[in-house]
Amino acid sequence: MMLLAILLSSGPLTLPREDRGTVTVTGRSLADTRRDLENCLAQQCPPKDEIARSLAYAEAQFLMGDYRGGRKTMLIARRRNARYASELPEDVSDLHYATGRFANLVGNPDSNRLSMFDAVDALKAGLPDTDSRVMQQRLAIGDGFAINGQLYAALSQYGSVARKAHSVGLTSIEGMAQFKAAVLLAAVASSVPEFAIDARRKADAILANDDPAFLPYRNGVRMLRARLVRKSERDAAIAEVIKEMEPMPGIDQALIYNPPIRLDDISFGAVPGDATPWADVNFWVTADGRVSDISTVRQSEDMNKAWLKPVVRALETRRYLPNPNSTGVMHMERISFIADLTESPRSRIRTRETKRRVDIVDLLAQPSNKRQESTPALHTPVTPPA
Repeated sequence: MMLLAILLSSGPLTLPREDRGTVTVTGRSLADTRRDLENCLAQQCPPKDEIARSLAYAEAQFLMGDYRGGRKTMLIARRRNARYASELPEDVSDLHYATGRFANLVGNPDSNRLSMFDAVDALKAGLPDTDSRVMQQRLAIGDGFAINGQLYAALSQYGSVARKAHSVGLTSIEGMAQFKAAVLLAAVASSVPEFAIDARRKADAILANDDPAFLPYRNGVRMLRARLVRKSERDAAIAEVIKEMEPMPGIDQALIYNPPIRLDDISFGAVPGDATPWADVNFWVTADGRVSDISTVRQSEDMNKAWLKPVVRALETRRYLPNPNSTGVMHMERISFIADLTESPRSRIRTRETKRRVDIVDLLAQPSNKRQESTPALHTPVTPPA
């Protein structure tokens, strides 16, 4: 139950290096959250309460690795409460978003993307189209396209949001949209160098905007530019970029360099049914912004340890903003290896792809939705990715 308690805490867990021993945290169990939901349904509680308790139970199922069970919980809750969107736009939007996240985790990115559209429609049922929350959810649609490998659809979505946000003066949303486009192009450029020019052009446009709301995005693209240099020059480029970083008040040791995880050389073999193997990986960020003491806290029974090797290699080369006053910050991330459902060209029967993709959730991140103290993995994201 320690994981659930950490997930429900108010922010990252910070411990001095000398205190790296047993971390004891108390929290509510899976059975408790299930009982809360059952009692709510038995008493015919208001839709807002039912949605909150359904999300709490599904989040506990997520932590236990029961992705299929969590999706079932969300589908039932959505079927009962989707009609209340005009009264509870944010709550119903969260419901659709969580349903989509579980669809993604069980290997159905198409359903995930459709749920992101439903989440937008729920918000629009009670909020104007120019509301920042609607635009943030539109960005999640772009993320869904990106996950599914639809580069141009994702870029089109990001561009549309950026233009609308600019027209109504939502500068932070505009910056977030532009930054997402730059990140996506840089990721593609790491495999297809021809996209590096477009990635640099996007980065330069963000750097040229001196609006205070663009500060985190200016810092973000500074590191993107370092990522685009040759591997042999990257360490020196990262060190130089760190010197150029603008101070970000209130943000301690933000993630500034996150290399891609290479699964090309991993042999996954036959996919065992509908399972999504997962592992919770623990690590510390030191005062100089480097990662140390990487360890696996727990993992599913079907998890192959060899699959974690490229994840660990990527974690080892991450860089966070240095903080000379830091005594060490602990992070814990859920790593899921997803085999997507696909249709064979010769049959309508859907099968699992032999290759897998990685989904990562920061279990210690402060919830982005302040209305509910719950995992940001299952709620509409309102903060830019690191």
